[in-house]
Amino acid sequence: MKYMSVVVFAAIMSWTWFVINSEPAVSMETHVGIQSKLAALIEESIQKQKPEARDFKIESMWTEALTPEGKVQIRAHFSYRFTEPTQTLDETGKAGETTSTIGGEALLEKQSALAGAGSESGTDAGLDTWAIVEKKFTSDAITFNDALLIKTGDTPEPATPEGTDTDSSSAHPPGAETH
Repeated sequence: MKYMSVVVFAAIMSWTWFVINSEPAVSMETHVGIQSKLAALIEESIQKQKPEARDFKIESMWTEALTPEGKVQIRAHFSYRFTEPTQTLDETGKAGETTSTIGGEALLEKQSALAGAGSESGTDAGLDTWAIVEKKFTSDAITFNDALLIKTGDTPEPATPEGTDTDSSSAHPPGAETH
């Protein structure tokens, strides 16, 4: 029994050594590169779609390597925020501001090495090419930085057609007895 426990212990030790020293499917440099490029793409997209947006900030971003069916994929999770003016003006004529916080994820798939093989300059040598094959937004929150005022009674009440009884006694549900 002593020998069996020593063999099991040695097997576990060699397995952990192999796991720690094995080459990962995706290097740390690739994770960092994808995170920085994705952050730049998001910021550029926000600036194109909402040119008045400012104070852009990546709240969080992390990536995880996936290897389904022999493919090499990375899922990137992100959350970012930005501030933009509202379309409505307050009583002083000043536009308010909203801060939007948006979260989501993107699935990137490594492209085959043949895609970049035509590069004659050699500048792409050793660089991986990744394509965004799926993206989805999982959360969207809007914070109004300035209080929005809602005034009641500013809209006229709808006119009642002639001959319509507006007496409260006629507003009882069917079958209700009135006296």
